[in-house]
Amino acid sequence: MIQISIRPCYADTDQMGFVHHSSYVKFYENARWEAFRSMGMPYKNIESNGILMPVIRMNMQFIKPAFYDDELFISVEIEKVGFTRLRFSYTITREPDEAISKAETTLAFLRKENYKPCRIPDFIEEMLWQEAQ
Repeated sequence: MIQISIRPCYADTDQMGFVHHSSYVKFYENARWEAFRSMGMPYKNIESNGILMPVIRMNMQFIKPAFYDDELFISVEIEKVGFTRLRFSYTITREPDEAISKAETTLAFLRKENYKPCRIPDFIEEMLWQEAQ
């Protein structure tokens, strides 16, 4: 599991002062790529190896509102799904371990040259295997 922290900016909130639901998509995206970066594989490197990873499914649950400048912690877990996909599970908390939101995204692997699905590249599978150790 990898954890990052964020602070919602004013533009992330709505008229009620809550962090807007659409902002969570951005938060999960940032957490996902920071998780890859922390394992030594920035997404930029994945693309430079000819691989794209589009989101093909997203499920979000909102438990409590978050507000401007709250310090939020996003935990990310990565799970291999079959030969062509990864599932990411996220939990956003505010101190002290107050659950704000949970989500899951599923990403597929595509070849950049033709946008066709492909197996999880060996270099990503090795990275995930090392992280699990």
